[in-house]
Amino acid sequence: MIALEHNSDAGECTRAESDTRAFQLVAPGSGAILIEVMIYGQYVSDLRSLVIVGSVDYPMPPSELFCDLMWDSGLQVIFIRRPGFGNSRELPSVLLRESEISNGAAVTTEAALLLKTLNKLQLKNLILIGLGTSNPVCLRLAKLSSEIELLICANPVFNQQILEVFKPVWFRTLLELILKTRTGVKMAEVALKHQLRKDPMKFYQDVLEKSPGDWQYAQDNNADLLEACRLLLKVSPETFAYDVRMSLLPDSTLQDDFFSDLNAVILSGQETSDEWKRQLNKEAQRLGLQCTYAPSGDMLVPYVSPESLLDLIQSRLTESKRSPR
Repeated sequence: MIALEHNSDAGECTRAESDTRAFQLVAPGSGAILIEVMIYGQYVSDLRSLVIVGSVDYPMPPSELFCDLMWDSGLQVIFIRRPGFGNSRELPSVLLRESEISNGAAVTTEAALLLKTLNKLQLKNLILIGLGTSNPVCLRLAKLSSEIELLICANPVFNQQILEVFKPVWFRTLLELILKTRTGVKMAEVALKHQLRKDPMKFYQDVLEKSPGDWQYAQDNNADLLEACRLLLKVSPETFAYDVRMSLLPDSTLQDDFFSDLNAVILSGQETSDEWKRQLNKEAQRLGLQCTYAPSGDMLVPYVSPESLLDLIQSRLTESKRSPR
């Protein structure tokens, strides 16, 4: 186990050697829900917290190399596995009904649970990164917490009609099935898990290879990729459907002024498709958000381009202040 040793004279924290990315379960409230959290260094240090909320397609924390780079830059990485992923308890089944997903009850409840998790960890003045399909819950979480200094929406889908850009074709077909009917969800789950069991590396290569940066990161972190596969196999069809639907279907919450009181920014990668960029830029302009493109990466853009992420964080914290609520 890693230990953080606080030097009260110097006012600094240093890390001892051991398992730097161990997970622990946090009980955000008095209920049965438990949230799995990776605190790089095992307990919260004096560094600013960089909280990353995982996505359905890669529910894994960034590499130790990434976390060390952040640490050396004054940021401590904290990774949250959302309800239904890993050892985080699934949302109550009543919230995963079609009606509760459509009316926003499920995502609102999840945001409240994550807020309680942040409060339980006593995190202050933090930076929040929504990764892929976690962006719908993260943007709601940012509205609830006054401790979030900066929200970075990494590789989001904000009311974009971009199913045609997903590759390969069989993967796009699975997403289309999930968005249509509950029967389609069951069919997609069987097909997806068959692909994962058959050859997990081939599955991720098919999904990631359009981005050389993503695929190289996956190869460099092979053990994480296999663990991501194992976790995906455990996700229930109800949680999977909720996650994909909240991310890819239109979100009426995203009104023109939604981000007006938030210090928020979009991070994407130059290796995304031209059509993705076109639609993302259009929606970012409507929402009044800056859209920054890192030189490498797509689905895993923050992990692949950490230097660009650091530059973005520094510029946003320096140049932009959150409006009073």
